[in-house]
Amino acid sequence: MKLVPNVDAYNLIVAFRSIFNGKISHTKQILFPAQPFEVYPSGSALKIACVGDSLTFGYCSNQPSTESYPSKLQELLPTAKVANFGRTGATLTPGTHPRHGVEMCYTKLPLFTESIDFGADLVIIMLGTNDCSVDFAPLDENLFKAHYKSLIGEYGREKCVILIPPLSLTEEYVVEQAIPLIKQVAKEAEVGVVDLYAALGGKYELFDEDKVHFNASGYAHIASIIAAEISNRF
Repeated sequence: MKLVPNVDAYNLIVAFRSIFNGKISHTKQILFPAQPFEVYPSGSALKIACVGDSLTFGYCSNQPSTESYPSKLQELLPTAKVANFGRTGATLTPGTHPRHGVEMCYTKLPLFTESIDFGADLVIIMLGTNDCSVDFAPLDENLFKAHYKSLIGEYGREKCVILIPPLSLTEEYVVEQAIPLIKQVAKEAEVGVVDLYAALGGKYELFDEDKVHFNASGYAHIASIIAAEISNRF
């Protein structure tokens, strides 16, 4: 196994190693270290899987296929191959979704299998918003943590980065309960984590009118946060 000879792809790997080791502090949203990023077969493009719910899918943007954060990340990282595996309504924990009326646990969705088959080198996960909504209250903390760790294990913790979602700007209990849980999962699983709630706090112009989802500018901003940790290294 060798690192890809392409300079940009090589720099991308080194940058993520530096991020997880705490050597980059530009945005100050990286909270916990992760294992060093693993090498991948020479000659291949770095494959990034973006796993999540409507915030990953690009809900509330005019055109998710071009305005979601994975789409914008692809534009910022042209040497990589970025895939959007976001599903509106997806949850970490099992059970029938109150509004959708069907099972929306991510690991039970066909999209999960597709994300596994994609064979990503890096998996960016943003889930938990739907689990923490008033529709599911109260949140079963043990179940939430167990399913998050299980999902990380499915991809391999050495490949995963967790994005703490902005959640709802109007539900205080979500902030008090969910964010600490996600940080705890990241620490215990030893994966990298980017705190979007802290990064986007107060930036209401980046949100849709529902104060949960992003607008096109918000999705672009998420992509820039992730890409900046790479480009600012070189």
